Amino acid sequence: QVQEKWAIETNILEDGKHIVPDIVSSIKHRLGLYNLTKEDFVGIGMGSPGAVDRNLKTVTGAFNLNWAATQEVGTIIEAELGIPFAIDNDANVAALGERWVGAGNNNPDVVFVTLGTGVGGGIIADGNLIHGVA
Repeated sequence: QVQEKWAIETNILEDGKHIVPDIVSSIKHRLGLYNLTKEDFVGIGMGSPGAVDRNLKTVTGAFNLNWAATQEVGTIIEAELGIPFAIDNDANVAALGERWVGAGNNNPDVVFVTLGTGVGGGIIADGNLIHGVA
């Protein structure tokens, strides 16, 4: 269940180098606001456009974020917050969210298509997110 939702500006200047520090700063602010510590969390998950390496926790080619080069997203967030971090493609993460709390009604089989600045999609079969090759 979503407890709170907030948004921050996405500063894509200087090759998007401010995005991850701004995310960290925003999370630290919320932790302080609610007197939460890293022990209160199992982990942090994030969806990103571009080519996501889930193992290295990096993103390459998210051009709408001005991330042409590889971005070290996960290592920075984990080091700054001390909370385990997972990242996947934004369309895959949207498919999971739609399955859990949206039109998917927690069905084990969901196909999700995104149309926005790009076109993407996610497939959940037998309750498992299917990862392909981009």
